Amino acid sequence: MANGGIIGPVKTLEIDNSDARGGIRTITASTTYKVSSSFPGTAPAVFLIGAGGGGSGWGGGGGAGQLRSLSCVSLGTDNFAITIGAGGYSTNEFGGPGGKGESVTLDLGTDIVSEGGGAGGGWNSAGGASTNGSGGGGGMGCHSNASAGPGGQSCGGTTTNLGGVTAVSAGGGGAGANGQNGIADGAPAGGAGTANSTSGSSVTYGGGGGGAGPSPGAGGSGGGGAGAVGTSSIPSGKNGGANLGAGGGGGGGENGSGQGGSGVVIINEGPGTAETVPVNSGSGVWSTNDIYNLLKG
Repeated sequence: MANGGIIGPVKTLEIDNSDARGGIRTITASTTYKVSSSFPGTAPAVFLIGAGGGGSGWGGGGGAGQLRSLSCVSLGTDNFAITIGAGGYSTNEFGGPGGKGESVTLDLGTDIVSEGGGAGGGWNSAGGASTNGSGGGGGMGCHSNASAGPGGQSCGGTTTNLGGVTAVSAGGGGAGANGQNGIADGAPAGGAGTANSTSGSSVTYGGGGGGAGPSPGAGGSGGGGAGAVGTSSIPSGKNGGANLGAGGGGGGGENGSGQGGSGVVIINEGPGTAETVPVNSGSGVWSTNDIYNLLKG
């Protein structure tokens, strides 16, 4: 052998890892964002939406997260953390309110934040309100759920004491429209979402969750979860769409409500910035065990 047969045949150390950076990046889970080598520090476009609120148990649909579509955003040229919030929790507690959606955050020192959506209201109880996202729908009974607070993008529908007729809850607010109010023998729909093309194609985000009622409240366009029919099992589409910031549907009591959909971030670093960067290329200090394990295949 060419090497004298002492250490065996020559083998090449191959490590097939790389990072895609720059261009248009969609971030669906919390991570450290690494900018491209040619990124000038200001992004032409950044889109983010907080997570949707959860629906309540036999009650209102969850509200959509706060939708933000920004231009000429200073991100700097250092790596930074992105936190993708989870959707508000669902519940199988009879009449219990859902959970508010978590925020999406770009950690830049001066953070860029999209607040999560408000929770659906339960039986005579309001869900957690959202100051900047959309409000959850009101629960069954005489209580009207708190709408989105000052600066909120839309309101959840409201409910009133319907005088003994078949009660319904209300739809959660969407990113583009209010949720439908609860009406006797109705089907309270979630508010419509809003279309955005930062990803390179048009996608609708932030549908509000439908409320529970005698007929199922449809989720709003943009992934809103469907509401229940009375106390029957609610449909498979009860959860808000993942990475769409959509609200969950209102539940049928113990059968459970819908969870809110998680948020998302989309960053456009601009033309000519897309690149593939090798990772773990072999430079630096390696332990003998690492080298042995890689070579033995």
